[in-house]
Amino acid sequence: RKIPPRHVSKHRAEGYALDWSPVEQAHLLAGDCQGQIQRCTPAPGGRWATEGQAYAGHGGSVEDLQWSPVENNVFASCSTDRTVKIWDSRQKAQAAITIPAHDADVNVISWNRLTPCMLASGGDDTSIIIWNLADGRQLTKHEGHTAMVRCLATLDGDGLASGASDETVRVRPVLHSAAYKFTACASAFE
Repeated sequence: RKIPPRHVSKHRAEGYALDWSPVEQAHLLAGDCQGQIQRCTPAPGGRWATEGQAYAGHGGSVEDLQWSPVENNVFASCSTDRTVKIWDSRQKAQAAITIPAHDADVNVISWNRLTPCMLASGGDDTSIIIWNLADGRQLTKHEGHTAMVRCLATLDGDGLASGASDETVRVRPVLHSAAYKFTACASAFE
């Protein structure tokens, strides 16, 4: 059966960021160059509904979005405003957590599915930073790329792949040392 294309978002500018929820079936996030994030959900009659009010809080283009791998009301975003934001989808006025993440545009984020309080970010400053979202602290910083980091893929467990404009892909352990101890990953959004 062929599914007809549908217009599902109300953005006023082009966008680069999309993500489907792994927890809530058919919930889609879409981010645009004006720092707006829209949530789209299925509606009766095969239509899509875009929530009236956008999530606003970024001062630049939304470059990447990721739903939490375990919580249906939590997602992360990153932006050219150099921040990573963690959102409670029930609160649109502002992000629950804002992390000044990089010294330049933040291009990409990747959530660790086995340790859901761990998120990686990569940016134009050529670095990759691993964050503990339970307390907002930087766990480690990976360097080695000589140009902007464009993509990240987290392997469940301790693997991280990164691709950059320097035409390299690097694979490494997420943490340099097992000495890091995590604060409990209990949700702050319940």
